[in-house]
Amino acid sequence: MSRNLAPFPWPSVAKTHRGNVRKINEDSILCQPELGLWGVADGMGGHEAGDVASQMVVESLSNLRWHNGQTFSAKVDAAEDQLLEVNERMCNLSKELHHGKAMGSTVVLLLIEGGVGACLWAGDSRLYRLREGELKQLSEDHSHVAEMLVRGQITEEQALVHPHRNVITRAIGASDRLAVDVTVFDVLPEDLFLLCSDGLTNELSCEQILAHLQKYSLHASVGRMVASCLEGGARDNLSIVVAQVPAQT
Repeated sequence: MSRNLAPFPWPSVAKTHRGNVRKINEDSILCQPELGLWGVADGMGGHEAGDVASQMVVESLSNLRWHNGQTFSAKVDAAEDQLLEVNERMCNLSKELHHGKAMGSTVVLLLIEGGVGACLWAGDSRLYRLREGELKQLSEDHSHVAEMLVRGQITEEQALVHPHRNVITRAIGASDRLAVDVTVFDVLPEDLFLLCSDGLTNELSCEQILAHLQKYSLHASVGRMVASCLEGGARDNLSIVVAQVPAQT
């Protein structure tokens, strides 16, 4: 599906913060609107592990370059190949330099071309789309709680406060074999996309996020969401990336 949307770069805003509790920021963000490419990585493993892991993911993805005549499918494949390659490097680095210490990172990546978008992810960092007043999560968390929710073992309300809600089942660097999930969707004028680490969604509900996005400009909404998280405790690092498709003229 292809539509004549406004050319890149589109309005985009990205912000990351270590929060009120953590000593370092293990999140990393990617914002390359000129390429139709945005991402968030949430590192795990502590100092000299988690921060390095997320930086490895983002640095690898930032090396992506599109070629004339390259299809959108080929671009998605190239992004997935980068994630598989950095997964292998991260596993080897963990064994060689960190004595096998746990080292990994979630990732959520958004690619857009024309009227088509794709999300690639591993872990519980998320992609949302705001369209006509509805905020919809396009990714699905790779976590024990998400699996329990799908099986009907817990309710959505129970999932929000479950003690294991932050235990993920998939991440870059967690295993020698990585499965990256991919979903493809249509993109319409005025769609707004939000990528985030769980530092945002642990502090703000979907209703609160929606209210910020609808009430303020892109820059103001990101700043207000970060401020709200910090006022609420911000026990984790938090990262937000937003990009909006311009209205048709």
